[in-house]
Amino acid sequence: MEQRGSSVVEALFSLAVCMLIFTTLLPMFMTMMLQVHETERRYYAHRVAHNALLEQQIQPALKQDHVVYNGEPYDWYGDEQRMCVEYEIFQKQRKQCFAPSAK
Repeated sequence: MEQRGSSVVEALFSLAVCMLIFTTLLPMFMTMMLQVHETERRYYAHRVAHNALLEQQIQPALKQDHVVYNGEPYDWYGDEQRMCVEYEIFQKQRKQCFAPSAK
């Protein structure tokens, strides 16, 4: 027997698949992408702190500066004992401070 058109079951199944995609998978993907971006910015803050410590070894009088790293602005300040990096992410100001590890 030949069928023409679509049945109610097929339409409900298609609707269920679309709802699954837009209510669970898409928000989950967006959350993961935001977390990746936030982790990336924390990594860049570590890099800025490391570069700032290296720069302080060259110029000991330098205690703070503004740096653009990978297109994003970072402000750092500190000395050999403690280095803090401030940056903005998702319109919120973040601050990370680093202390030297014991050897």
